[in-house]
Amino acid sequence: MTLEELEQKVAAHTTWINSVIANSKRSSQLTEKTSITDSSERYVIQKGTEDAKGVGSSILRGIKGNYNAATNTPTLVDGTGIEGDTYKVTLAGTNDYGNGAVSAPSGAILIYLSGQWTVPTSKLSVLVDSFVATHNQTSFTVSNAGILDDGLWSVQVGSSLLNSTTGITAFVNGGLTIDFATGEITFLNAIQGGTQVIIKYN
Repeated sequence: MTLEELEQKVAAHTTWINSVIANSKRSSQLTEKTSITDSSERYVIQKGTEDAKGVGSSILRGIKGNYNAATNTPTLVDGTGIEGDTYKVTLAGTNDYGNGAVSAPSGAILIYLSGQWTVPTSKLSVLVDSFVATHNQTSFTVSNAGILDDGLWSVQVGSSLLNSTTGITAFVNGGLTIDFATGEITFLNAIQGGTQVIIKYN
């Protein structure tokens, strides 16, 4: 290789490096992406200056918003979605998204998995409150009103477990109602003093 050829290669590399530098952007200069539309996309996550990592779109999926199962709003169908898309059901309903009827109670999570919209059958119960009843107690107001919702509830009174069916006021075997506006639980039968009551939200 002649000196002239070497100088040409160096010049070409210098031009390329300068082009890369000129077209590079800091993370703060990048256009913000507001939605994930392709399951094959990968995204760069970076905290420091030399720890950039690529992650798949499924890891970044979160709750997309609320879903009305009574009217299928927004409209959902099997085969259309990104793996891990998730909605919180605000109004209960049953819909056939393409592979049979799916019942979605209010408060449930609807998730897109393997090309189908489904409601997970197992969920973690969250302890809302508990108390020891006084003599002939008939009502109790939960202390953590911040998580009140019209989801599915279970209330254990001593050895008896009461589970909600609609998540509003109807319980499988009766026994109580819940006012979601105030958090007050009314027991239709007075509770014997000293009975442990545990309230959970599913």
